[in-house]
Amino acid sequence: MKSEKILNYIKELRSFSTTELSDALEGRGVMETSIKPIELSMKIAGVALTVKLPFQESQRTWDAIRQSGQYDVIVIDTSKTVSTAAWGDMKTEFALKQGIEGVVIDGAIRDLNRNLRLNLPMFTKYVTPSASGKRDVGEIDVPIICGGVEVRPGDYVLGDENGVVVIPEEQIENVLERAREKLAKDEATIKKIKDGLF
Repeated sequence: MKSEKILNYIKELRSFSTTELSDALEGRGVMETSIKPIELSMKIAGVALTVKLPFQESQRTWDAIRQSGQYDVIVIDTSKTVSTAAWGDMKTEFALKQGIEGVVIDGAIRDLNRNLRLNLPMFTKYVTPSASGKRDVGEIDVPIICGGVEVRPGDYVLGDENGVVVIPEEQIENVLERAREKLAKDEATIKKIKDGLF
């Protein structure tokens, strides 16, 4: 169960776009551009539950889902696996039952159409029909690299149509404050443009 303070951070985080948070972070914490939502309207805002998988293995993701709950974002490092999927529709069914916020995968998924129908927010690089290995190996809740960015358990994650941004847990208050300032400045500039004063 997340604390009220964390829930408030997540609620405010959801009110921003990744572009505003990227500016607040001065460009840090932005995942590689190849990690995109499987459907553009998908958005996630939550706390990272990390998974480190060996090359072409994904069995340990089932344990991560068992540990997950509301507002968790499962973030998966597949050790640069390209040709086999770390996630499929059965994991999505289980994750929805657990109530998680979404999934970010530096690797591949499969069962694309079914995942789209299930509508769990999902950000990934690739789609493939190939299943990964079934060995029960890997680590949960350890620092990982996903999309070129370090992600630690408890860091904050926001994903939208532009991509994925990771905010270190200890920086969340400062980043939210800077995002507020950025949004206010942008809104003032837009007003000037509309009023012909820019």
